[in-house]
Amino acid sequence: MLIYRSIAIALVINLTACVSFQPRIGMTIEEWKSECRIKNLSEGHLVRAEDNIEVYYCDNVNVFHYFEDGRLVKIDQGELPKQKIELEVKD
Repeated sequence: MLIYRSIAIALVINLTACVSFQPRIGMTIEEWKSECRIKNLSEGHLVRAEDNIEVYYCDNVNVFHYFEDGRLVKIDQGELPKQKIELEVKD
């Protein structure tokens, strides 16, 4: 019985942690990565960087997080625009 209770408590704690990932506008990239790692048990991934804007994606959260000069400025559930990639094929 104790094992079932321990498993149930661990499951509730894990589910609560996943749900509570709530980044705040103005937080730093380091704070965001820490929250992502602690709350989602996963790493944040850089998916795009242009000039002083970096876009990150946290696993298990279907949202993009935009950082400008290291601070969170925008959160959005949209898709990133596709990047054009040119390849040169040599014979």
